[in-house]
Amino acid sequence: MTDRDALYRAVCENPDEDTPRLIYADWLEEHGEVDRAAFIRDQIEAARAEPFSVSARDAEDRANALLIKHWDEWMVLPADSVLAFWFRRGFISEVVIEPGEFVSSAENLFNMHPIEALRLAQHSSPQHRPSLVSVFELPCLAQVRRLEFDRWTEFLDEDYVALPTCENLAGLRELAIPDSPIQPPWLSSLLEGAAFPALTGLELTENSHLGPSLTRSLPRADHRQLRRLDVAGVTFTSEQLQRVLTSRCLRQVEELRLGWTGRPGSPGPLFHLHLGWVIPWSRLRMLDLAGQRLGDEVVKQIASRPEVAPLRWLGLAHNDLTREAVHILIESRYLNLFHLDVRGNGLEASDIAALKERFPEAVVVG
Repeated sequence: MTDRDALYRAVCENPDEDTPRLIYADWLEEHGEVDRAAFIRDQIEAARAEPFSVSARDAEDRANALLIKHWDEWMVLPADSVLAFWFRRGFISEVVIEPGEFVSSAENLFNMHPIEALRLAQHSSPQHRPSLVSVFELPCLAQVRRLEFDRWTEFLDEDYVALPTCENLAGLRELAIPDSPIQPPWLSSLLEGAAFPALTGLELTENSHLGPSLTRSLPRADHRQLRRLDVAGVTFTSEQLQRVLTSRCLRQVEELRLGWTGRPGSPGPLFHLHLGWVIPWSRLRMLDLAGQRLGDEVVKQIASRPEVAPLRWLGLAHNDLTREAVHILIESRYLNLFHLDVRGNGLEASDIAALKERFPEAVVVG
C-alpha cells in the first residue's frame, strides 16, 4: 500500500474527523495536486465557519470554483449504481441510490469513500420492491449520520419494524422523510421511544397529515435535544403548533423551518400566536416562516426582542409585509443577519437596497 493509499484509507475509516482529510490535503499539495488540496481545505473551512456567514460563503464559493474547473476529473460516479452524489468536507460523502442497488454495492462504496449521508431512492411501488430490512442489516450503516428517504416513499410493515430497531443506525443524527404516507402512530412511537439516541435533526417536509402526531409526541420526547426541525407544509392548528414549539426537546433548537402551504391568501397557524413567546430563541440561528402571512406586526415581535441576537437566517417570504416591516427590520438593534428572504411581499427595489445597506454581510433575497 502506497502512502497515498494509506492516507486515503484513514479518511474513509474516520469519516467524522477532519484531521485525516487535512493530512491527505498536505500530501496532495506536496505532490503537485494543489487544486485538489485547496478544495479539501476550502470545504472544511466552510463547514467549520459560522453557518451562513460571509466566511462560510466565501470558502464554499472557492471550493465550487475548483469543482467547476475540475468537473470532468472529479465528478465521476463513485459506482455505477449511484444516481447522484455530493462532496462534503472535500470528499464524496453523500449518495443517492436505490435500496436494492445499495445492498449489493454498499461494502465497496463505503470502502472507497467516507460516506456519511445516504438517500434511498424509491422508483417502484412497495408491491414491486423488496423490503428495506436488508438495507438496515448492513454494518456499514454505522457511519451514516444522515438518512433520507425519497419523497413518496411507502414503507412496508416490516420496514416500520426494522428501522427504529436498527442497531447499525445508533449513531444517526438526522432523519428525513419528506412528503410520504408514513403512519402517524409509528412516528409518535419512534420519537417517544429510545430509537436513534443521537438524533438531533428531523425533516418532515410536506407531510401535512402529521400535525396531530407531532403535537402528541414532541412534548413527550424530553429525552431528545433536536437542533434542526423542518415541519414546513405540515398542517397544524395554532394550539397544536404552540404545543410543538414549547416542547422541551426544542429548547436548544438552532434551525427551525415552519413554512406554511395552506390555502392561498389565508394566514398560517402562527398568525394567531405571539412569536416572541412561543419561538425557542435561545440558540436559534435559522428561522423560516415562509407563507405564514404574518404581516408587519409579527416582524415587530421578532425584531424588538434581545433574544433574537443569535439569529443569522430569517425567511419572511410571502408574509404580506409592507414598507413598515422594512423600517422595523432596519431599526432593530438586535438583528445581525447573514441571510434575509423577503420574496413575494411586493417590496420595492429601494426597500431591498435599504435592507442590504442595513445588513451588509447578508444575502438579501427579494
